[in-house]
Order: sequence, then C-alpha cells, then structure tokens
Amino acid sequence: MKVGIIGLNPEKVSTGYVGGIDSYAKSLYEGLENRGIEVECIWTGYPRTPLSKTIHSFIPMTKETLQSAKDFDLIHAVQPGFSLAFPFIKDTPKVVTMHDMIPKNMPNTINPPKGLRNRLFNLFNYFVFSSWLIGAKRADKIIAVSSQTEKELIDSGFKASKIDVVHEFVPSKFRKLEEVESDEKLVGYLGPVTYRKNIHYAIEVFEEMAKRDDELKFQICGKIDKKDYLNYLKKLIKEKNLEDKVSIEGFIPEDEIVEKYNSFGVMLFPTFAEGFGLPILEALKCGTPVVVREDSLIPKEIKSLCNSGGSKEEIAEIALKKLKEEIPKEMIKNLTKKFSKNKMIDKTIETYNEVCEIN
Repeated sequence: MKVGIIGLNPEKVSTGYVGGIDSYAKSLYEGLENRGIEVECIWTGYPRTPLSKTIHSFIPMTKETLQSAKDFDLIHAVQPGFSLAFPFIKDTPKVVTMHDMIPKNMPNTINPPKGLRNRLFNLFNYFVFSSWLIGAKRADKIIAVSSQTEKELIDSGFKASKIDVVHEFVPSKFRKLEEVESDEKLVGYLGPVTYRKNIHYAIEVFEEMAKRDDELKFQICGKIDKKDYLNYLKKLIKEKNLEDKVSIEGFIPEDEIVEKYNSFGVMLFPTFAEGFGLPILEALKCGTPVVVREDSLIPKEIKSLCNSGGSKEEIAEIALKKLKEEIPKEMIKNLTKKFSKNKMIDKTIETYNEVCEIN
C-alpha cells in the first residue's frame, strides 16, 4: 500500500518532538513506515502572505492534492483544512483526521469576544472551518481523535458509519524522572499560551492558592501565540500583585519539556475546550497531577484522569491537596497502554484496509 499524507511538512519528519497536528502527522508517517507501508508527504510549503495557512489550504494544497492523488492507493489529510480537494477525487480512497470542532462550535474561545477585530476574526475562523467540513464530508472514512469529537461530528451531520475513533498517543519520552524531584511549592502550566487555554483563569486560581500558601510559585510555559494576550496576562499579574510569584517562561525547548513537567508539583489546565488534551496526558505520564474546570469541554476519556473543580476556590483547594500527592504507578501504566503509538497505528491501518476494501 502506498499512502499520501496530506499536510505533513517533510522537514518535520526529520526533526525532534513537535506539538499538535505536526506531532500527530509525524508519528503517523513514522509508524506507517515502520510497518512496511510506503508513505510520502503531499506538501507545497506555506506562501509568505497574510493569512498564509488559510490561503495554503484553499489553493496550493488543493491543487497539489488533485495532481498527486492518482499516484497513491490512499490519501490521508491530517486535518480538515487539507481535504478541500476530496469532492473532486473519485478513484483514490480518502481519509481525514478530525481533531476537534472548536472553531465551528465554540468560535468565541479562539480570541476574546471583545472588540470588533476579535469578533470578526472569530467569525472568519468559523466560516473557514465550516468550508473545510465540505471537503471532510466527502472522505470515505473520518478518524476522530476522541469520543467527544465523534459525537460533535455526528451532531454536525457526518454519518456515524464513516467515523472511527483513533486516539492520539503520548511519546515514550514522557515519563517520571527519578533524578528530578517535583517541587511541592511549584504550580505549572505547559501548553500553547492562547486565549482558549484560559490561562487568565489559571492566574486567578493561583491567586486563591497563594492566599493559603505564601511560598507558592506559578510558571506559565509554552509558545506565545499573540502579543495582545501576553500583554493582557502581564497586566493581570501586575493588578493582582503577583509579579514575584508568577512568571511567564515562554517556549520550552524540546529537550527540557519532560524535565519541566517533572518539576511541577501540580499542573493547572483550565482550558475552555480540547479536542483531545495531549498536554494533560504528557503531564500525567511524568507523574504530575492535573486539575481542570468541571465545565471545560474535554473528552471524557481524558477528563476522567484529572481532578476537577467548579469554582476558582474549589480548584485552588484541590490543587493544594494534589501538590502533596503522587500519581499511582498503576494509573500511569494503564494510560501508557491505552494511549500507545502501536494502538494508534494499528487502528489507523484497520481504517485504511476497510476503506480500500470498500473502494
């Protein structure tokens, strides 16, 4: 079988750990190749223009996919933005991976719903994502990364018979490091620094924690998406007189991520919504407890592994207790087995075989 992976930058294949969809696509490429499946990337590179990623999905990638599809036994778009050519491809089996439905179902979590520019940008995201779904619906099979995404797809008119749930996995590098002792006074966040992750709420939760333990520190770690949100966080920290307790660390290099997770006594992750929630599993595999909001939209198979609270005060109380607790080794062992790379690749190949048989 020869598979074309649409949307994987070939340069990413040779690099180390990368987050999000790139990480998924890279792991997919490597896993399939290790099983003896011939894999190639369908990619053109991002044009250097405003809204480059959006333009890329609509024009260059659609053109490249149409031209390349006939060379493969199956093509697989790693996200819906790369499936726009699907309605025009008749003879090659088509698969698309859906990670979440957040831009369509919860557009106002992308940017703060304040100010005309942000509202227009959220509306733009909604319409772009909705147009991507036209292509995704023409796939022969849809891979949903969680049961939550599966339900959202069905609610949006996708046929249940077309959907297979295939969980993402946590790389083996994420583990408890015996040489790194977690700091009972260190609260952490690690992930993209974006409005959707609700980091401003995490700061408010930490404020409640600090009222009960003056020695606590809070590190906010991750790639900063937008300067406006960074400035908002800095302003909030200053207003709450937490400048000596809360630090924004920014991007954490690949070779320091595991050690950083291990250093946290507890991780706050009060996100508005997740399609899967990979940072949660990464932290748990490193032995770090994770506390989320009860009303966060997180897949049940991930949220059930966390502790959750309904108010800032309740979340703070739970987080303070978890600072002094260790995650049972059996729990880490079970989640390692459940969210493994082998399982993801096995189920993906099953989907491929089913699609090829149908066609």
